Amino acid sequence: MLNLFWQNISSIKGGAINEQLYGEERLSIILEKYKNADVKTVCDEVKKDVDVFVGEAPQFDDITMLALRYNGTEGENERINYCGNGR
Repeated sequence: MLNLFWQNISSIKGGAINEQLYGEERLSIILEKYKNADVKTVCDEVKKDVDVFVGEAPQFDDITMLALRYNGTEGENERINYCGNGR
């Protein structure tokens, strides 16, 4: 699975005093946890975790992510699943 995100996800501020950064480590933990899930689930779970992290803090930037999974190598079984999410 290929997960693309803009820097803005890792630099989202939240936490108890809205000064902590979401960070690449936290994002990596979620991506690892859902690495075998379908792409929509991956996008949904990242979004849920970001929402929990941010809490009631106002959103100051857009949030954009894209997850791609290539299934198959040849013939009829080739397909690409994707999920995009932006707000």
